[in-house]
Amino acid sequence: MTRWITLLLVLAGCAAPTEALECTSDLDCPAEERCSTGVCGPPTDGPVDAGPQVASDAGSHAVADAGVVPDAGPQARPDAGVRVPSGPPPFRPPPASPLCMGTTTSTCACADGRDGERRCRSDDSLGACVCGDTEEDRIARVRGGIVGLWAGTRFTVWDGEQLVWVAFRADGTQGSECVGACLTFFWPEDGTPTPNRTYRIYDVTADDTGRGDLSFAYASFTRALALERITISADEDRMTFEARHDEIAHPLLFDLVRYAP
Repeated sequence: MTRWITLLLVLAGCAAPTEALECTSDLDCPAEERCSTGVCGPPTDGPVDAGPQVASDAGSHAVADAGVVPDAGPQARPDAGVRVPSGPPPFRPPPASPLCMGTTTSTCACADGRDGERRCRSDDSLGACVCGDTEEDRIARVRGGIVGLWAGTRFTVWDGEQLVWVAFRADGTQGSECVGACLTFFWPEDGTPTPNRTYRIYDVTADDTGRGDLSFAYASFTRALALERITISADEDRMTFEARHDEIAHPLLFDLVRYAP
């Protein structure tokens, strides 16, 4: 008799009740159902449960006391504008170049006797003398444009973005100070410009980015960092560059603006 009743229900378009399927995720259920409280059923509002997810392990990158720092993989520097330290700089700005005298540009003498042009910078000093477009002219623009006191950020993949002060003087000395919690291994050295802290600009690429190095001379050794991709804005008020060390797998990325008291 039960079989006849079931057959009549099917013929009438009514399905006999079936046992609910047990599940651990939506993948265990028919396409039109979702997993809820361990059994498959009609979908409800809310996100689909895709089941347990396994997080990828990128590994740890602890800084060793010596040797090459492990490669942390491709990283991109967050670009949300330039942040600068608050308060006065930790050391005096470099000696100022001639003041702008209330003008936006000024003429200057080039080595070949031509007249060049110098722009007024945000700190009221005159920028580098722009003469032509030869390699020597472009190197001279980078050498002149880098001089000054700069504030901004230093970024690495290990300790993130930190606030810094950086000074380059016309006599070839340089100094810097980290305002944040820079890891010592990824920071050249805090201190005012002195004869044992020097820099030089010796090359420029086809896209007008400069190259050079930083040196820190000690009694028994000298530590050097390569300066690469030195890019200075047309008004000489913003500068970015990378500093690389042989024992560091990724560069230190600097994004700076000229300090204007």
